[in-house]
Amino acid sequence: MSKAVVDFYYDVVSPWSYIGFEVLLRYQSSWNIDINLRPVFLGGVMQGSGNQPPATLPAKATYGMIDLNRSARYYGLEISMPSVFPTNTISCQRFLIAMQQDGLSFDEVAEVSRLFWKAYWGGKGINIGSIDG
Repeated sequence: MSKAVVDFYYDVVSPWSYIGFEVLLRYQSSWNIDINLRPVFLGGVMQGSGNQPPATLPAKATYGMIDLNRSARYYGLEISMPSVFPTNTISCQRFLIAMQQDGLSFDEVAEVSRLFWKAYWGGKGINIGSIDG
């Protein structure tokens, strides 16, 4: 049977992308899938579509944090609310794209993506959208 291909569009500002990323990588071989990492700037998508981040809408923010914490526990991930949210991740996303354009491997791009998520969402208190951190 041939492998299915999953194009995974993500921004490291999103904790839901982090969970999806880890789940896809965890089950990649058992699900028999190839994953194409597609970094995007979610802030630009939100602005272009006129959408708002769920955390800025009171009802979604309340339930969203409950669901996020429950999902993180289920998948064994450490997620805590960053001190600055949201943050501008355009530089992070551009860096990931540049890595791909320079021919770095899937594993290298995946590891740097994971490091960005852990720095921002893993309780380290690093503002990945600021040059000062």
